Amino acid sequence: MRTTLWLRATKCKRSDLLEPQLVAGRDDRDGERLARDPVGVLDQRSIRLREREPDAIGELEARVLAHRVDRVDQVVDAPVALDTTGMFLAKFARVGDDVFIGGQPTERALRELQAQGVTTVVNLRTPEEMTRNVPFDEAALVRSLGMTYVYIPMRGTAEYPYSPAAVTKFAEAMRGTNGKLLLHCTVAWRASHLWGAYLIKERGVPIDSALANARAINLSDERPPIEQLLDQSLPTFGRPPRSP
Repeated sequence: MRTTLWLRATKCKRSDLLEPQLVAGRDDRDGERLARDPVGVLDQRSIRLREREPDAIGELEARVLAHRVDRVDQVVDAPVALDTTGMFLAKFARVGDDVFIGGQPTERALRELQAQGVTTVVNLRTPEEMTRNVPFDEAALVRSLGMTYVYIPMRGTAEYPYSPAAVTKFAEAMRGTNGKLLLHCTVAWRASHLWGAYLIKERGVPIDSALANARAINLSDERPPIEQLLDQSLPTFGRPPRSP
């Protein structure tokens, strides 16, 4: 996931794969095959280009890989609910191999997640919440364990709004982590909304798929943080699929 996100940050577009100055031996037959299998064609071109123009091969191969990643980026693993006992308040889920999303973690949870490879903790709770309700200094503990602490307080107020800037900052944390990442708030509600907004804005996941993924954690459709985080209305938000 981290490699995927880094490559997406290069903003390689599919059309960039057709730049003629990067491609040797282009012909009509290649064009027809490119439409059917762009990755396969470009892999073959990279072999030819390696011999003719070694300086260009790195950029071409990066574009090929970016195209592959673009396909994968739109597919997100379904969240897996995990046991919260002694670890998290209300909710705790794993998405893929690298991301955990939950409510407020305990000291034990932070220590155990660090042992499992978590290197970045993203907290969405406000300072007042942390002071009033958490009996330990989370930021200090996280840093003492050698993890990076990213603080993005949000509450839907003028001081702590749900804003697109929060999605950008979270995306930076995702790109910058060199291990697994924990995203949390109080009961994973705000975290679910931020996760859904991130999937839509940064990963290019279709809206319905992103909402379904976030709902499986703790997104609810009664209030609209995700729309504020994206600064746009979502046609199917507030209308989750009905059970058959």
